[in-house]
Amino acid sequence: MGGFIRYPCDVFYSDKISPTEKLVYGYLINEQNMTGRPVQKSVREIAEKLHISKSAVDRALNGLVKTELVEVQSGQMSGHTSKYFVRPQSGTEVSHTGTEASRTGDSLYII
Repeated sequence: MGGFIRYPCDVFYSDKISPTEKLVYGYLINEQNMTGRPVQKSVREIAEKLHISKSAVDRALNGLVKTELVEVQSGQMSGHTSKYFVRPQSGTEVSHTGTEASRTGDSLYII
């Protein structure tokens, strides 16, 4: 599997969010960037994709909402999944050079 996940540097290097929150944030921002839409996945789907527990995803999402990095729109009816909106961060334009980590502006590529 090729590709990379792009994190804003202020998120990646933050000491205010946990490593699990950073992992979930990276997943959400990647999914949102690929589709151009908010992420509409269940906690179970996110947990399976990241190989972590559902409770870890729940805690991470709650932490990301508290830090205002992610906004959640709950499913309207039973059985519907929530939508996760990753809030835009400043300075997200990054140039990619080869296959190494590249930092330009306020973002960091992890390859």
